[in-house]
Amino acid sequence: MKYLLATLSVMILVAFPCLANDAQNIGIQASVGEINPAFNIAVTPVNAATDTWGTTDETEPYNMDFGELTADTVNNILVADTYYAVGVGIVSNIPWTFTHTTSSITGPGGNLDDNVNVSFVSTDGNSDASLDEVSFANSGGKSYIDTNFSAGRWLRIYYGIASGEGDAPGAEPIPIDQPTGTYSGTVHLSVTAR
Repeated sequence: MKYLLATLSVMILVAFPCLANDAQNIGIQASVGEINPAFNIAVTPVNAATDTWGTTDETEPYNMDFGELTADTVNNILVADTYYAVGVGIVSNIPWTFTHTTSSITGPGGNLDDNVNVSFVSTDGNSDASLDEVSFANSGGKSYIDTNFSAGRWLRIYYGIASGEGDAPGAEPIPIDQPTGTYSGTVHLSVTAR
């Protein structure tokens, strides 16, 4: 019986010699092409008194309308009830450069380029890290590259009428005697491969 079991064991090993030590590799691959830089924009009005965010606009044409400014007769300036947050989500897997250019905010009494704060931040939606704070007049030509933003963060730009407190360097309030009328300008955002 002992001889029979030993013989059967040898026969099983001989019949299936590859089971114990066999290994095979199967290749797997995928190709990822370049995604040229593009971006999504979200323009949101924010209540200046409460910091409550309003309804976000994600469709063209985008518009930041501060409405009719209010007279602050204590400080003899004009103030706005709203400021704007513009989120810029850039989609790309290659290095890119974002550029912010402007055309002057002009009207019957000249321009308001020195009366608007522009603040560039890196954000994850919950916390902002300042990149730069300037007046609208000094915001043209500002640019950032992909490496300015760590994973999970994107560019947000805040625009607000100067109030005399916490304004960006070079920004100053609109005097209460500013000539009446509508003042308008343009912000141009672009992203290119670098």
